Amino acid sequence: MNALGKLARDRRGALAEIARRVGASHAQVSRVAQGKSRPSPELARKIEAATGGAVTAAGLLGVDAAASTARPLDDGRWFADVQADNGVQLPVEMLRAFGFEEGDAVVFRHTEDGVVITSQQRALRRVQDQLSKLAPNEEDVVDELIAERRAEAARE
Repeated sequence: MNALGKLARDRRGALAEIARRVGASHAQVSRVAQGKSRPSPELARKIEAATGGAVTAAGLLGVDAAASTARPLDDGRWFADVQADNGVQLPVEMLRAFGFEEGDAVVFRHTEDGVVITSQQRALRRVQDQLSKLAPNEEDVVDELIAERRAEAARE
């Protein structure tokens, strides 16, 4: 029996209240509590929020969260084990600590020193900055074109 099933057994009416809070049917939440159905990751997160963490999304999804979720170290670094079945989960707290916001796309880049993780927006800005150093100044190009046109007009 999962934690949701135990909560339902211990607290009468809990499933109906959770179903209402997460916007799912009582039958759907009941199937999850009985272990007959695995919830979507989104539903599992909603159930975790609705239960104040008493039932974890990782538990409902059958993921050992302690082993696969990154956890903070005392000096601002984060640590995570890579799991064969589910890789590494990057918790929201970690992403926010590193300056990511909701909706950011994450870009991973392998370097000589390891892996650099940045947002797609920051990676695009970095490329634009590099390219702008290679392109001539726009005003110079415009002034040069005007000078060429005037020279052609004077020759005619």
